[in-house]
Amino acid sequence: MLELEGLQHSKHSGVLALFRQKYVKTGLVEAEFSDVYGRAFDSRNWGDYEREKFPDRVNVERTLAGADRFVERIEQLIAELKS
Repeated sequence: MLELEGLQHSKHSGVLALFRQKYVKTGLVEAEFSDVYGRAFDSRNWGDYEREKFPDRVNVERTLAGADRFVERIEQLIAELKS
C-alpha cells in the first residue's frame, strides 16, 4: 500500500508507523489490523532477537491467521482505491 503511494521508510517500525498514520487513523483500515500488524512486528522482533526460545504453536497460528486476514484486507483496499 505504501509503495503504491510512493511512501517508504528504512525501518520496520517506521513502516508500521506510516501504516497506522496513513490508513488506520484516517479510517481506511480498521484498527484491528493495526493490532494484527503490531503483533506480527513484535513476533518478528522476538524471532530475530530471542532465538534461544521457540514461539509456542498458539502464538504462531494466531499470527499467521492474522497475517492472512491482513493481506486479504489490504488487497481489498487496493481494489477499492483502484476503482
